[in-house]
Order: sequence, then C-alpha cells, then structure tokens
Amino acid sequence: MEINKRAAWKTMIVRTLLWLLFGGTLAVFMGTGGAILWFVVEALLIWRLVAALSKPLLYGLVVNTDVITQYGPGSIGKARHTGSGTETAPE
Repeated sequence: MEINKRAAWKTMIVRTLLWLLFGGTLAVFMGTGGAILWFVVEALLIWRLVAALSKPLLYGLVVNTDVITQYGPGSIGKARHTGSGTETAPE
C-alpha cells in the first residue's frame, strides 16, 4: 500500500483553509487566547501532515494466524500462536 501524498497535501490544504476561516474569526473575538489556539491547531495540522507523509510502506499484514509451520534444526514442527507472545505445541 503506497502513501497517497497528493491526497495528504489536499487534505492538509482544505483543513488549513477551513481553520483559517473559522479559527481566524474565533481568534478575532477571543483575542490572545484565540490566537494561541489558532497556532496550536495549525501546528497540529502540520504535524498530522508530516506523520502521514512519513508512514512506512505496508507490504503485508498477517492477521489471525492460527498455525505456524517451523522448519530447520531445533524446530517443533507446527505450532499454534496464542496471541500472547508465546507459542504452544499442537495438541
């Protein structure tokens, strides 16, 4: 799954424009507190963009693997994963 950088930038720009309209109006009526709030929310928007652009690519995901086949010396053959970080031998 590849990161859609164009969609991330588009989302950021739309959210920033909406925040400029709403947050700017809010800042005018609230004064200093509103201006600080405006900068905090804008920093959050920028942080979310950077986080979205820096996500590693996802090549595969194993979900709910019940039986794991082990090979090589010292293996126990087939094992079942309990989801707790340990392996149990099949019954």
